[in-house]
Amino acid sequence: MTNGDDGRVAGPDACGHTTADAHGAVGAAGVHAVFRDVLRVRVPDDDTDVIATGLLDSLGVAELLLTLEERFAIAIDMATLELDDIRSVRSIVAFVARLVDERGR
Repeated sequence: MTNGDDGRVAGPDACGHTTADAHGAVGAAGVHAVFRDVLRVRVPDDDTDVIATGLLDSLGVAELLLTLEERFAIAIDMATLELDDIRSVRSIVAFVARLVDERGR
């Protein structure tokens, strides 16, 4: 895998996921890339609970949220954020996709 001009890892990851597409849609590989490249954490699969396992601590949560906002051009409202929104790669993908969709309206 190589880095593209936008700083995201291009191509499928080890699990076969693809990165965000040209329209900014988030994919599991894009979220795995945030964990790997920014947070320096390897998440075994899309359903691993990154909070319960201790892979993501409070500082990591803050860095994750800031990185998601930057990479996907979204605004995360801390007043409505639920831990379940960021508990796993799968839930993060759904959360970010929902925010991207709301941004487009």
